[in-house]
Amino acid sequence: MRNQMSLQEWIAVAVVAAILAVLFALLVRVRWQSRVKRIAHLEDLAASHIADIEEDVRLSLGGTICLLLLILHNFAVLSWFTLPKSAFQEASVAAIWTGGNVLWGIGILIGRRRTYHVRRVQAAAEGDAAPPDAITTHLLRTAPRF
Repeated sequence: MRNQMSLQEWIAVAVVAAILAVLFALLVRVRWQSRVKRIAHLEDLAASHIADIEEDVRLSLGGTICLLLLILHNFAVLSWFTLPKSAFQEASVAAIWTGGNVLWGIGILIGRRRTYHVRRVQAAAEGDAAPPDAITTHLLRTAPRF
């Protein structure tokens, strides 16, 4: 049994370590360059910043009704599920539960109202002491219908 490594084994270990070090250095360099490019791109975007957009999503009256019906449907199906004694009755209650959840869930998705708040920022001209003026425009758009 040998307890010591030969010279060829040491050279092989050193070559593998050198290759791994070079690959790690290349990885660090590529990541650093991509970060520098990303920061430069973000600075360009900040210079050409036009507006801030905020989205507010709320349920409409129909969406609220669908939500209440979904909750009531789940309570009703839960109480019905305890009553059946045969496998066919349990399967039919499970089908009713699935169908009701899909129906009222789609109603909730369709019954959303989206409001967009667009704030356009106008930069002050050079030499103006006044801060930039903020103009707020409200756009109202309902959710797309399926």
